[in-house]
Amino acid sequence: MQQMRQIREVIALAVLAISAYTDLKERNIYTMPLIVSASGAALMSVITLICAPAGEECDILLSELAGPALAGVLLIAAAKRFADHIGEGDAYLLATLCMIIGMKDGFLTMMISSAAAALYVMVYASIGAAAGKIRIGNKRIRYKGRGIPFAPFMMGGFIAIMIYGKY
Repeated sequence: MQQMRQIREVIALAVLAISAYTDLKERNIYTMPLIVSASGAALMSVITLICAPAGEECDILLSELAGPALAGVLLIAAAKRFADHIGEGDAYLLATLCMIIGMKDGFLTMMISSAAAALYVMVYASIGAAAGKIRIGNKRIRYKGRGIPFAPFMMGGFIAIMIYGKY
């Protein structure tokens, strides 16, 4: 079980690193690495389900397959509905992260990264407002004419979970 957790941790870090890099450089999160990672996570969950001791199948099915899949569908639906506030790639990334590390740790990562992003926006807004360089459009702060990249904050949130032993 510990080896499976370490494999999931490495996969999550790789996916987050790729997504953070492309989000910063190209302002885009590619879906192909996310699809491959989510498929691999689903396969690992099925293997865990097959190898599970008797009586734990239902818990594994809910915590590793059904729960993250439902959370992913809800996140993607929310991203489509609130396209001005969250990017679709961010929702796909978070859904994939939930599939890889589990729903509880995925949402903990989201909470930490959201708090870090909010702090960043407050500092950016105060510095930009003081310098007179901030642009506000459609009631949200713009970063170089577009939304703020969220994938680096998700990577930081996941690293914080790993450091403090929550994962």
